[in-house]
Amino acid sequence: RLWLQLILMVFEGVMILVFAFATTLPGAITTMCIFSIFTQAAEGAIYGVVPYVSKLYTGSVSGLVGSGGNAGSVVYGIGFRSLP
Repeated sequence: RLWLQLILMVFEGVMILVFAFATTLPGAITTMCIFSIFTQAAEGAIYGVVPYVSKLYTGSVSGLVGSGGNAGSVVYGIGFRSLP
């Protein structure tokens, strides 16, 4: 499961680099769609790792993983808004 997570994250990084160098609109849209697939797969794969963190508190760890994305989006939004 950790190897799957690593592979998905590497391909996610590769696709965002390919997107950055896309020269045509169809190419950019295609690479962004593929990037999105890898991103969604990596987000889903993280829940496969949750049971190995703590077998006793699987529900709590799952809740923390789920809320981490929401907290990260709030922090990013506040940081982005404060840029000049």
